[in-house]
Amino acid sequence: MFDKMLCLIGEQPVPNLLPIKRLKPQEVVLFYTDFTKLRSTYLEPVLVEAGISITHKQINNPYNITEISPIIAEEIAASRSAVLLNLTGGTKPMAFAGLEASRRYKTPFCYLQSHVGNNLCLYEWLDDTLVLRNMYEMHQDLVTIHDYLRIHMGDYCQADFGDTFETSVYETLKPHVSEIKHSVRKGGSLEIDLVIRCGNIVGIAEIKTGKSARHKAGLDQLNAACARELLGHTKKFLIVDREYPPNNKELAMARNINVVELNESTDKNRVADGDKEKLISAIVDNL
Repeated sequence: MFDKMLCLIGEQPVPNLLPIKRLKPQEVVLFYTDFTKLRSTYLEPVLVEAGISITHKQINNPYNITEISPIIAEEIAASRSAVLLNLTGGTKPMAFAGLEASRRYKTPFCYLQSHVGNNLCLYEWLDDTLVLRNMYEMHQDLVTIHDYLRIHMGDYCQADFGDTFETSVYETLKPHVSEIKHSVRKGGSLEIDLVIRCGNIVGIAEIKTGKSARHKAGLDQLNAACARELLGHTKKFLIVDREYPPNNKELAMARNINVVELNESTDKNRVADGDKEKLISAIVDNL
């Protein structure tokens, strides 16, 4: 339907990737800023592997609408194929500038409702009036964990399981989620015990046992992995094999970390049968 998509790159790359995966344009232009250049760079190989031609365009001042709009408009005017703007990412002034360029050339645009079922809204111009032309439901498997990790942090590697309890958690969850990876590593400092996907939603989990299960180190590790320059707004889970201290629970809540206490599994080096349903529900219901 649309041969070419123009995307505004923001801190979160998923709102760019999902519409591209859903509508499958042949060519994509990534409008990036100094702050989001790395996001644009990480997106490129994932899209190229899908057979998409990529062009990068820099926005020098992401808050100056009068400077941004002509840059986007020029790309629309020069195109010989059907163009669609994705106004979901970038700064708000970039979206306003894109809307103005869209109005000027009567070019359709889309917006991803990421908090309302991940629907993709397609708008068209009827004279000077906007019309909601279509509402695309997002398929459940548009993104893989591999692509999700690469668009957020580039290259990564996978190591062996840390211990038997981590292996047991992995094996308990695997039949009930869309996809799961273990022991993900980035460089020499970032370690993620589990990466879990349900549909197009991804979360990470840190697993702690024994004395370390009561400390706040797991919270700090999750927070570090979800820093804005890494996994950003990815959902976070701390899985422990005993009761977690109330003060650390409050800290977890403040950091939007879901704590999963597997009390029946204490010191068993595996997920006890009585904890399996609790673990599965805690992850699946929150993804």
